[in-house]
Amino acid sequence: MAKLARASALQFGANVTQTFVGAIITIYVINELSVGAFGVFALSAALVKWASIPAVGIRGAVITRMNESDDISPSEYFTTASVLTGAIILIGLLALLGYSPFVEQYLDYSGTQLVGGMFASNVSFRLVLGGLRGENRVEMSSLYEALWGILSSLVKLALVYTGVGVDALFYGEITSSIVIGIFGVYSLNLSFVSPTRSAAISLYAWARYGWLDNLKRMSYSWLDTIILGFFVSTSLVGIYEVAWRISALFVLLPTAISKSTFPTISSLRDTDKLNKVRRILNRGLSVAGVLAIPGLVGSVLVGGDILALYGPSVSSVGVAVSVLVFLSVVRLVECYETLVMQALNALDLPDRTFRIGVIFITTNIILNVSLIPMFGVIGAAIATLLSMTLGSILAVRALPKAVQTLPPVSAVGSQFVSAGAMAVVLFTILNYRPIGQPIEVVLYVLAGATTYGLVLLSLSSNFRERVQQLLSESLG
Repeated sequence: MAKLARASALQFGANVTQTFVGAIITIYVINELSVGAFGVFALSAALVKWASIPAVGIRGAVITRMNESDDISPSEYFTTASVLTGAIILIGLLALLGYSPFVEQYLDYSGTQLVGGMFASNVSFRLVLGGLRGENRVEMSSLYEALWGILSSLVKLALVYTGVGVDALFYGEITSSIVIGIFGVYSLNLSFVSPTRSAAISLYAWARYGWLDNLKRMSYSWLDTIILGFFVSTSLVGIYEVAWRISALFVLLPTAISKSTFPTISSLRDTDKLNKVRRILNRGLSVAGVLAIPGLVGSVLVGGDILALYGPSVSSVGVAVSVLVFLSVVRLVECYETLVMQALNALDLPDRTFRIGVIFITTNIILNVSLIPMFGVIGAAIATLLSMTLGSILAVRALPKAVQTLPPVSAVGSQFVSAGAMAVVLFTILNYRPIGQPIEVVLYVLAGATTYGLVLLSLSSNFRERVQQLLSESLG
């Protein structure tokens, strides 16, 4: 478990680093360029993510197959996956350039070439990370992921400062993917060999189901953004994306745990080892909401003040706080769903994830198309919440009986009580001294987080033990 704890800690640290650095850069970019320009980039990123779905399926297959012991070597798998991914990139670029007039009209942006460059470089970089995870080198993959986020943000900052404009956001992504991707390739303990038909068939056997789970993920993360682009301005799209990114902080811990435990659970698929899988999943669920629960409370109390950091183009829109609160609830549900779905994938149950994916995607599309025209950005948030809740219920029911488990009531209850104590403290401070300066937003958030952490440590012996264990194993 020591290696697993260290991997989770490093993955969490990488995610935190990326999120905070990205938040600082986003605040600067929106204040300099406006939230409308950021909305253009958000729509472009959504298109790139959707175009990447087939490649993501191959990457998932690489991680799974490289962890298995069979007659096909990891080098064969990775080389074959690289060729298949190259074909996907070529097809995607041809489609993007062929429909460039429509794409530019939809995005309100005449930089199709940059969108294509971001697509090709990002897909390639993510495949390299998949290769590292397939080698069970989660720490190295997490490090490169963090470095990618930092370099991308620094390039964006420098180019926006020099007056490049919205193009800077694309150049940041492309540059970081290429530079960090090259380092990642040199870190792989693989040799490039001739691609094989048997490796392609094996990858396809997993990816034909796995791609739908990735489609489900993209549907959850980006479908609302895509549909919003048809009905609302890029400014409102930008505000929705800002709220989405703020709430992303709440799922950093379960995301880190799920990525780190995937190889371990994948190696425990034998029937006689499922009890160990259940213990790993239960441990993860007990702490999954440890950030999302206080995050939801904080979004209600100081969400408006946090959004004000992004400038008047965000804070002046009255619906912004409501969107943040709704998406915070979505993230809370996602915390638990992430761990369960990743366990299903690691247990190699693609038929079950396929069915869940079909139901989720269908529901999400219907709800988004129905609610966005009526309620705008709030409709998108409601559609995502309902779809995620349904998906979570289906995911738990799809687990093998020997693995099925729910979040421990005592652990989750302690987190809600601690968040309640935090709310009392914050409410009292805000009544005494309302927030007036940006630095006060940071100080009040720190005060709330400190209160929450201290109360939780005093209430939950299990949480104390897990913190102590993580520290000892990570530093040991």
